[in-house]
Amino acid sequence: MIETGRALPAVLLLLVAWGFVFLSATVAEALGLGRLRVVAFALVVGALLALAVARAACFGTRGRGLALILAALYWAIFALHPEVPFDPLDHKLLAVLAVLLLAPELARLFAGVALARLTLAVLGAYVAASAGVLLLGGGQGMFRGAGGVERLDVSGSMIVHASLMAIFLPPALLALRRERRAWVRVLGLPAVGLALAMLFWVATRTALLTLLLYGLLELVAGPWRRRLGPLLLAALAGGVVFALFTLFVSDALWLRLVGAGPAPWASGRGEALAYWTAVAFDHPLGLGIGALRRAFAEGRPVLDGAALLEWPHNELVRLWVEGGLVGLVFALLLVGGLVLRAVRAARLEGDPAARSLLLVLAADLLAQSLLQNYFNNVYQATVVVLTLVLLAARAHVRDEGAAARAERGPWVSAAVVEER
Repeated sequence: MIETGRALPAVLLLLVAWGFVFLSATVAEALGLGRLRVVAFALVVGALLALAVARAACFGTRGRGLALILAALYWAIFALHPEVPFDPLDHKLLAVLAVLLLAPELARLFAGVALARLTLAVLGAYVAASAGVLLLGGGQGMFRGAGGVERLDVSGSMIVHASLMAIFLPPALLALRRERRAWVRVLGLPAVGLALAMLFWVATRTALLTLLLYGLLELVAGPWRRRLGPLLLAALAGGVVFALFTLFVSDALWLRLVGAGPAPWASGRGEALAYWTAVAFDHPLGLGIGALRRAFAEGRPVLDGAALLEWPHNELVRLWVEGGLVGLVFALLLVGGLVLRAVRAARLEGDPAARSLLLVLAADLLAQSLLQNYFNNVYQATVVVLTLVLLAARAHVRDEGAAARAERGPWVSAAVVEER
């Protein structure tokens, strides 16, 4: 998995960073690690970035265009509101921007690492650990809900847990199709089944949108005629499994899809989006970075008597409210740029599992940006963006290598291409 020991410190830091994604805020607070979690994650990401800088031979603008534009827009948002007090918690997005700015150096740092295999192994271990906690605990205290809609909460964060299950499933299935080692299949197939079962049991609609968007991105990355049949077959098989799961195990997801639960179908999102969109129109320069966190610092505001205001559950709207029109442009470029980078790289990637991982990471980022406040969860956002840009850089390096071999002849070695 690792071709050179030089990459080992970076791999260890990446594994530790994934650990922060798996540790939910609920569990961290229960263990008294809330503040330590923030500081420790900043140190881990900072150490990874510092290592990339220390090993960099030189710096240039290539591969940094989007990041530089985003950094300029973010500075403009900050400069437009000098009266807003500075709080590091309001600027968690800087971790994502730092990863984008140093993407070329990070890519060279992870040269020789089979990143797709490593990511699948990490996610597979998380699936196994989650299933083990569920089985050993007998589900005690892990189901919550009302009105007959009992949802699994094995990690303390249902959204993140379902997101990780959705990210794991497509590339794991493709990797197992090509896997020749029997012991890997013996371990991998149950992991896929457990991930699918937990995804249905957690009953988050965002994860289903992730899988739907993944299918669309597969078609966009093309060639769509070759992708359409397998995707339809996978959708049909998933629908049959979902129907059986609903009939014999839990109908929580079905009830949430048809709006038969005790809460409104949109869970307050509609009212919140209408409110915050009106605020955004009234304040074209925005309210300043961190305005929403300050608004909810003393509890949720009340709307129309008894109704409580929700976060917008949409990153485009949140950044529009906080940054005004500049913030909206920033959000569109950030989300759209990352999705476009993944699609372009997927067109060059020859490994089906790595291609699938690229696209499902982009699909989950897009789905959560539309239905959640994705970048507010700095742990998952930073690690996913890091993994996505590394996979994208690897695909482009391989494509350049193929072009070089075609131009110079078959004797051009992979080492020479790597040095380019």
